[in-house]
Amino acid sequence: MKMTKPKSESYRALFLGDVHMSNKLPHARTGADGITDRLKDQVKMWADLERYRADAGIKDVWVLGDLFDRPLVDAATLTATVKALVSIAAGGGFVRILPGNHDTDDPTASRFVVDALESMDLEGVRSLSSDDMLVKISDWMTMWLMPYAPVPKNRERLLQIAELAPGAPGSVLLMHNSVLGARHMGWLCDAGLGATEVCAGFDAVFSGHFHTAQEFGTCGRYLGAPYQFGFGDEGEERGFWDVTFRPPDAEFRPGEINDPLEITRTLVPVAAPKFWTVGWDSQAHAVNKCSDAGGIAGDYVLVDVRATAAEFEALRPAVDQQIADLESHGFKASAHHDHVYHHTTRLDSDTGSAEVASPHQLIGEYVKHIGTVGDLDKDKLLAVGRELYEEATK
Repeated sequence: MKMTKPKSESYRALFLGDVHMSNKLPHARTGADGITDRLKDQVKMWADLERYRADAGIKDVWVLGDLFDRPLVDAATLTATVKALVSIAAGGGFVRILPGNHDTDDPTASRFVVDALESMDLEGVRSLSSDDMLVKISDWMTMWLMPYAPVPKNRERLLQIAELAPGAPGSVLLMHNSVLGARHMGWLCDAGLGATEVCAGFDAVFSGHFHTAQEFGTCGRYLGAPYQFGFGDEGEERGFWDVTFRPPDAEFRPGEINDPLEITRTLVPVAAPKFWTVGWDSQAHAVNKCSDAGGIAGDYVLVDVRATAAEFEALRPAVDQQIADLESHGFKASAHHDHVYHHTTRLDSDTGSAEVASPHQLIGEYVKHIGTVGDLDKDKLLAVGRELYEEATK
């Protein structure tokens, strides 16, 4: 006979990952106090999260990796982060932090900068380590923990969990790593854990690491980052997650196939600046283009100008004026020169071709057309040219 659980039982928590706290994020502008606008935006995100948590009566907050952007943390970043976490704890919350790859400079992932938070013994803040295998939420739910580690080590971790998980009800895996086939800034992951091996035996898998929220396997989900970091994130809705877990109708039966947890999740958008790219158009009003797309004051705007070097120089005063206009309306604007190369036409007069050549092609064409290279090795000269170009365009 199957016993049933009362449906009033539930576990509700907030989840986020890839916060990347830093006073030196890309595109940041430093204020007179030495604090960048982007760090202030991050601090505001934590304040909004704490307000939401308190209003909703939620206790637990889970951070699934990359709390910090880099393992060498500056004073401004550390101070802002600790204050944010302590504020949540002081309000009655409890923050658990799973280490991510940006939290370590150790190739074996045996130490993390977030370990320092654990040594501070902050009440209501826990930095989880590889020694922490699980957190038992209730008699019907268990959180299994897999901090970032090289893929082979995480694969061993999955095997260790697999030996224990069948005896635990409502198994949920929390992790921070790559899963094959997942997307990150236009790249499909081709090196990582398999979605099938990650999801096997779990009711749900929540992961940090890739910044685009997406599903994988039968029950896996990347949370995504809580806000946009750059122009590659355009158009993506970001935020943290409000998740509620409920037990299945039937009681857990060890050694048998059990019904999965009932899980509902809601993305809570964060009021953080967004990124927009607008193509250059001398006749169009860039402010209107951004506003029509949904941009507001405080957002970052890139005016993309596709032109030859000579054309760009001629356009520069008008481009600068458009940037100034955007700035006057509260946008944080900059211009990008998308180079059009037309050297091939000049170098290959026989064909009359108007093809656009790549920089690497141009290096070869240049060497071919200057005639003798004396005692220099031609292949070496080409290689040096390519290296110089790549270094200059990093």
